[in-house]
Amino acid sequence: MEQRQEHKCACGGNCACKTKKKIEIKKDMKIMDVVSAKPEASEVLYEIGLGCAGCMMSGFETLEQGCKGHGMSDEEVDEVVKMLNT
Repeated sequence: MEQRQEHKCACGGNCACKTKKKIEIKKDMKIMDVVSAKPEASEVLYEIGLGCAGCMMSGFETLEQGCKGHGMSDEEVDEVVKMLNT
C-alpha cells in the first residue's frame, strides 16, 4: 500500500507542489508563499541580492514589500515578478 506524504509547506495545501498546477507569482504574494509555490524562487531572489527566503519576515511581507525594503523601484519589482514567472 502506498503511503501518503504529509504536505508541509506554508500554503495551507494550495500550492503547486500539491496541486501540480503552475502558480502565477504576483507581487502581492507573501514571500513564503512564493517560495512554497516555486522553490527555485529562493535562488533567483538570492542571485539579485535578496535573502528573503531565509528571512523571518518572509511569512509576513509581500514580495513587493521585501523588494522595496531593499530599495527597488516599482519597475524593478515588476522585473523580479517577471523573472520569477519565467
